[in-house]
Amino acid sequence: MNTSWGNPDGRVVPRTVCVLVLFLYAGLLVPGVARGDYVEVYQTWQATTKDAWEVQDLSGAPFNVPANAVVEVAVRNTDNAKELWGGVRAVGSSLDRRFLLHKAEGGGFDFLIIHVQTDGNSRIEQHSDSRGPVDFVLLGYWPCRRYVDAFQSFSAGADASWQDHDLSTYGVSPDEIAEIVLVNDNTGNEREAGVRANGSALSRVIDIHEAEDGGVDAASMWVQADGTANATIEVYAEVDTDVGFYLVGYWDTPPGSFTERFSDLGSPSTDATWEDKDLTGFSVPADAVVEIVLANTSVTEENEIGARANGSSLARLQNLHEAKDGGGDFGRMHVLADADATIEFYHEDVSDSHSFVLTAYWEVNSAVNLADHVAGQESDAFTYAGGETDAEFFAFTLAPCGFDTITITELAFSLSDINGLVDGDWAGVEIVIDTDGDGDIEVGETTTVGGAGVVNQAAGTITFSSSFDVSSATYYILRADFADLSS
Repeated sequence: MNTSWGNPDGRVVPRTVCVLVLFLYAGLLVPGVARGDYVEVYQTWQATTKDAWEVQDLSGAPFNVPANAVVEVAVRNTDNAKELWGGVRAVGSSLDRRFLLHKAEGGGFDFLIIHVQTDGNSRIEQHSDSRGPVDFVLLGYWPCRRYVDAFQSFSAGADASWQDHDLSTYGVSPDEIAEIVLVNDNTGNEREAGVRANGSALSRVIDIHEAEDGGVDAASMWVQADGTANATIEVYAEVDTDVGFYLVGYWDTPPGSFTERFSDLGSPSTDATWEDKDLTGFSVPADAVVEIVLANTSVTEENEIGARANGSSLARLQNLHEAKDGGGDFGRMHVLADADATIEFYHEDVSDSHSFVLTAYWEVNSAVNLADHVAGQESDAFTYAGGETDAEFFAFTLAPCGFDTITITELAFSLSDINGLVDGDWAGVEIVIDTDGDGDIEVGETTTVGGAGVVNQAAGTITFSSSFDVSSATYYILRADFADLSS
């Protein structure tokens, strides 16, 4: 909002220009309800046309994905005779974000799990080479987060050694978390491939089985770039000419703090039974969201394998095809750990070779929707006839996202281009709830939040440091008193 002051004869005098841009500090606290930020789902669908990108609406039943969420999608080739193309991307994207998934070996399905950002109408785009055999599974979604689609291939550059790779050339910034697809295109041999943070000692490597008669066999994982300008990660390829890597996206607004892991979680003890798995021994904190890579390493048969939140009734399973000549066929999903860091896992036949690998976990930060006030932005509140009392100069809306109630611990406004004012000219800086949503604070609307605003023009901020709760969409107006503005 730009505000200028004039004098009575109509000339505009550029005495003070105040540009206010609202932002929220990262890391707002929501005690005890962090699990609500990731929503587990298991819902399949098919494309309506083949061999073309088309829009898929995920709003409403049975998907119920909110607008502007990040969805976790499994792309499946269920054809046991031939490789087929499948992929997903953001609406309006020009990226050819699809993979030639090899045939479903000996039954089961060939899986690739990647994320994609929905638009304001909860839509994505999908591509299916063959409308029936290639289908899609919604595994879950992250509300109020921002994920940037990408599609950039690269190689390790050397055999059987960890190699640095610069992600900054693809738009990834320092410390951002990227999603990498690892592929083996050798049709006769399994190949080891891995990805990890730069400088890590984790042996974050999986053995991807052969691509059989064509296409690729694929797996996917998150990895955090380092803090240098190059946004460097490390990659590993057993045979450089056979193993490829694809950057398929990265978090612009991540779910929270991210920790890489690589730990085998063991196995359920009973066939085809959901069992509890305590993750505290793997240093997973309460209420975390864990990334688990699922592997069927049986060379003779497909197996259903899955993971879900403790107490869930979702049949959240991936029917992974046999690994035939070695290596593993891989799936992946995120799972909500409970207050005891417990999840449930499942395997169809525990005597068959398989693994559940913890590859990362998220300690989820709260999310809040910041939006325009329903009545629009404030008009010029200054009369230019001396001091101002309760001048209203910024209106906005806050709403919890993925939570019943969110606790805002600090709220700040950014100030720029301030002339003719000093900190002492501000008083009574407060945020008032606009109960009726009409864009004006009237008699009876007296509830304030955030405490007294602290103005620091040198730092360019107005900061409110008293905690307050937001349990539903609420309208607010920022106002203040000003000293004499007439000179």
